[in-house]
Amino acid sequence: MKTINKTELLGCLEEAYSDDLQAADLKSQAKAFTDSKSARLKDFAKEVEVEPKLINKAYARYKEIKNGTLDPADEDFYNLMAAVDESFAEEEAQS
Repeated sequence: MKTINKTELLGCLEEAYSDDLQAADLKSQAKAFTDSKSARLKDFAKEVEVEPKLINKAYARYKEIKNGTLDPADEDFYNLMAAVDESFAEEEAQS
């Protein structure tokens, strides 16, 4: 093993510790944003008298479109979703 320069070692460790502190701060900030988003969606659901899970699903779809993972003009996707929905609606109506 090479001779360790204590000053360099402590400098390296201090930088790593500083990175940990910054990461923890960013996680805290991210949680605050996530909590704010959740509260906003929940409040909107309450305001329009809709179950929060439906607003969350709408938001998930919105994100897919905004991120480009879902094409809003993809008729095949919507036809498939409509077929699934109709199937369950018919099943429910027969019960």
